[in-house]
Amino acid sequence: MGMFNIAMSIAPTVAGDIDLKGKKRLLDLGGGPGTYAIHYCLANPQLAATIFDLPTTRPFAEKTVARFN
Repeated sequence: MGMFNIAMSIAPTVAGDIDLKGKKRLLDLGGGPGTYAIHYCLANPQLAATIFDLPTTRPFAEKTVARFN
């Protein structure tokens, strides 16, 4: 969850700075707990993200995604 804590201070700004209007899908390779994918989706409600990482990160990603709906 260290990656999550660091990304939480950066991801909201980055997600707001990148224009994804009209985009429907996002693939987050090496997405860890999904922090960036979550914030891109929050900033772009039409967006659906797939988070891809090692199997050991899946429980953390599922918990994080559920936390942000």
